[in-house]
Amino acid sequence: MSFTKDILDYAPKLKVIFFACGSVKSYVSDEVWNRGIRVTSATNVNVIPVAEFTLGMILLSLKHVFGFNNELHEKRLKAWRETFSKDMVPGYYKSTVGIVGFGQVSKHLLKLLQPFDLQILIYSKHLSEEEARRFKVKKVPLEELMSRSDVITIHAANIPQNRHLINREMLSRMKDEAVLINTSRGPFIDEETLLNELRTGRVYACLDVFNIEPPPEESEFYKLKNCIITPHIVGSINNECYRLGRQVLKEIKHYLASENFELEITKNIVD
Repeated sequence: MSFTKDILDYAPKLKVIFFACGSVKSYVSDEVWNRGIRVTSATNVNVIPVAEFTLGMILLSLKHVFGFNNELHEKRLKAWRETFSKDMVPGYYKSTVGIVGFGQVSKHLLKLLQPFDLQILIYSKHLSEEEARRFKVKKVPLEELMSRSDVITIHAANIPQNRHLINREMLSRMKDEAVLINTSRGPFIDEETLLNELRTGRVYACLDVFNIEPPPEESEFYKLKNCIITPHIVGSINNECYRLGRQVLKEIKHYLASENFELEITKNIVD
């Protein structure tokens, strides 16, 4: 549901919309701003489970857990003996993690990554060199990030310009055995090109979002063993939703006390 003029006409005294989730873009129309209605969002806490899930995928990826799991289930003892003779596992020390985008999810993820001695690259048009130094990361072009990273995770802004940001050229730059994680939006990746790359078996992908959700029955995403898929569960679910509710209650208390909101959404932010 979008708060259009027709809907808002039924609530002429509406002053504030408290949104208990992430992006309000699909719900707030220009009519909301025209009427001076204030908007808050719980996106500042919804980023927490997204970043936590991403951290888990990064740590599993750097130990090649997904590949080893496939091999051990298929080959059993033979795979066990062969696996430990391999030297392709990056591990955690000085491995390279590439983060595409520098929004709230990326910033929370950086906090979670602090205990690990990793090299972190970031591609973002909005990250200043001063911020890069403060967060102890290196700002690089997307081409360099794709070429150097052992794990790449996408947290870009949901804007039309980022459609197929990860295209054939970018995917071809990935290192062998590298892992691409997408917990953001499906259209950021050219899925057909990604499928072609996955069919070669040289890279992995961890996908929680897709161009079409759910992917159709015949989709190869269900079949490829080097593609780890989850059904759009990365954001707040079950117990995590209580945290969203508590955040909304905090914002209501701020409003009743005539205090500033913790996260007020404005038209400029949405656009």
